[in-house]
Amino acid sequence: MSDYEYYFKKALEILLEMDVLDDNASIGVAKQIIGQGLGSLSERQFKVYQHSLCNEVEELQECEGCGEDIPLEDLQAAYEYDSDKFMCVDCRETDWRINNS
Repeated sequence: MSDYEYYFKKALEILLEMDVLDDNASIGVAKQIIGQGLGSLSERQFKVYQHSLCNEVEELQECEGCGEDIPLEDLQAAYEYDSDKFMCVDCRETDWRINNS
């Protein structure tokens, strides 16, 4: 499994946990990718992945502090820091210093 697929699966797990996927197709495809990988998708399922899930993950990657992209590999840490507000490493450190000074 590539690093991209591993971290994309983690991002899908976050989306499912947050309950933000709003249609059964996206939910089903996300669960299949997590369980069986990208290679298991049919052509129709792959279109759901391309048009829906990639957009959802891309929105999740936007830092709510500065607007910069959060790398896929940092999403889990961002979610664990504050599940309501996704922030990049720099914004999380700033937020932590402000809240703990």
